[in-house]
Amino acid sequence: MPPAKDVLLGSTKVDERQLAREEEFFRRLKLQNGTYKTTARNRMPELDLACAELLRGTVGVRILDMGVSSGVTTADLLQVMAQYTDIGEMVAADLTAHASLRQLGALGVLYDESGYVLQVAVGGNARGRPHDAGKSVQSQSVDLCMRGAGRLLQWLGVPPVPLPLMSARLRGAHAVRFVSQDVFVRNAGWEGHFDLVRVANLLNRAYFSEAQLQQALAHAIEYVKPMGYLLVNRSTDDGFNHGTILQRQPQGHLSVVQRFGSGSEVEALMVAATGAGGGSFAPL
Repeated sequence: MPPAKDVLLGSTKVDERQLAREEEFFRRLKLQNGTYKTTARNRMPELDLACAELLRGTVGVRILDMGVSSGVTTADLLQVMAQYTDIGEMVAADLTAHASLRQLGALGVLYDESGYVLQVAVGGNARGRPHDAGKSVQSQSVDLCMRGAGRLLQWLGVPPVPLPLMSARLRGAHAVRFVSQDVFVRNAGWEGHFDLVRVANLLNRAYFSEAQLQQALAHAIEYVKPMGYLLVNRSTDDGFNHGTILQRQPQGHLSVVQRFGSGSEVEALMVAATGAGGGSFAPL
């Protein structure tokens, strides 16, 4: 696993070798909630293009991407949107969008925003949290050592360096802002603010109850400005995307604009939340 300082403090002018190291880093970086920032580039090209065409020529476009993981698919979307629109603001939101690094000589410790240790590195050798922390003597020992290293640098007063826990492709992009945001917590400052809100590979029935989905979708809908767009999508292991783009009408309801694959599995919840339907559209 590459050390955080080599991935998160490196140049934002990346080549394929650097991107491969970055992908390995995020794939093996276990977060406090047990998930990983694992995703892949170029997962949703047809959706990115559709969004760009809908907003073609718009000046000062405001985009919110929710649950961005490492931000690589956000960078894909931004690249396409920039060819068709003038980007005013891109907000990349994730439950864990920021981290901090304490470095003392060869010893480096990466923490999340709550102070939870994510990685310990000695020179070029780095270790993330055990996949099965607490389930074996070995993993318990590793976990204990990592926590100890984290406390040591704090006790020594080594200053933390704040870092976005995001891809270099996004860290070096224009007009991008990183926000740590729980999808289930309403952000009042975002109400009616965005031309496009995207929620990709996050709000799936396999992960959340219907009540949770309704809550998160209600927040996402609120963030869309009148005549703006909401995209919810799920990418499957076979490489296909199943998503729906909806437009928020001035009266507040959502209308289906475009479907991909089988459409979003939570489309009915989105339409029901605003009390109007979207008609019949053929899948693309």
